[in-house]
Amino acid sequence: IYVREQSSYAALARIAPRSRHAMTGDAGFLLPSCPAQQVEALSQRLLAHDHRPALGVSVRDYGFPGHPDPSAQRRHYLDAVAKAIEHAVRHLGMTVYLVPQVLADEVNDLSVAREVLALLGDTGHVHLIDQDLDPRELKGLYGRFDLFMGVRMHANIFALSSGVPTVAIAYEPKTEGIMQQLGLGEFAISIRRLDAPTLITLLERLHAQAPAVRQQLAQ
Repeated sequence: IYVREQSSYAALARIAPRSRHAMTGDAGFLLPSCPAQQVEALSQRLLAHDHRPALGVSVRDYGFPGHPDPSAQRRHYLDAVAKAIEHAVRHLGMTVYLVPQVLADEVNDLSVAREVLALLGDTGHVHLIDQDLDPRELKGLYGRFDLFMGVRMHANIFALSSGVPTVAIAYEPKTEGIMQQLGLGEFAISIRRLDAPTLITLLERLHAQAPAVRQQLAQ
């Protein structure tokens, strides 16, 4: 049995101590980007080229199961993401790209990305990429961002394995576990503890430490 991070490995050791099990990396880290020429074509077609640093953002719908008021908590989560985007634009001088990772009929990140857009007071320097890109194209595009902030775990993995410093919003413990394995646990936060001031603080800290984080990711 192969697991992707330490907390799952420890749980498996407790519940199935006689099983043959090992810890490995998530397969998403192995996915190659599309060819450089294709990445450049995507960049020319989808990015603004406004000489501002770029922040990629991945959001997903989340129903907060077990929460006493899931609808209110969902609004709280989307509001926190929107306020962090506004902060990135106004105070960090960034251009923001909302990039849907999953576009299946029953689970569509595009609709929740549009909800975040609707919460923004000013959508200048904020762009929604609404095209259906395959995983290698997504990874190539993520590699063009200066920072990334994501809820989708594999969006974060694509960004991290492209050397892009990332704030990970964890809807399951595996996300925090993978960030800890990379030595970046301080930049992960549970979606259930999320609020705008905390998310903005994490983004500010990542922005300040970005060169060191890039070096760590390269290693």
